[in-house]
Amino acid sequence: MGTGIYLDDVDAALERLDAQQLRTIRTTMWSIAAIAILSVLLVDSSTLALNIRAVRVAGAKLKTLATRVVASQEEERARLEAVAHFEAVAAAGSAARRAASTRRLSAPARHLARPLPHSTRYCSRSPRACPTNTSRARSR
Repeated sequence: MGTGIYLDDVDAALERLDAQQLRTIRTTMWSIAAIAILSVLLVDSSTLALNIRAVRVAGAKLKTLATRVVASQEEERARLEAVAHFEAVAAAGSAARRAASTRRLSAPARHLARPLPHSTRYCSRSPRACPTNTSRARSR
């Protein structure tokens, strides 16, 4: 009858403990792996969501800037048109004033180019001897 400890019982108990520890270690490792995978997925999905939002915001800003650029180009085009129109009108007005001035100045010159009346012609002889100046010759 034995009341002692048998080595077979000790070996069986140790094997059960080893098997239980192995199961516990595996369960812990799978739990850690699952938590790590979930964390990576959570970080990746958050990063992806932030990048998508940043792309949308950048797209909206780009669209706004493109609209502003087009508007400023149209304003500049209109300003240049106004300046060019003003310069063209100013040049046309200046040309019209020059032409009118030339006409006014050339009118007396045309008048001078006409032959003078007979009584006012220059005579190289003395006034009494000039046949055209008969009024002076008669009065003296």
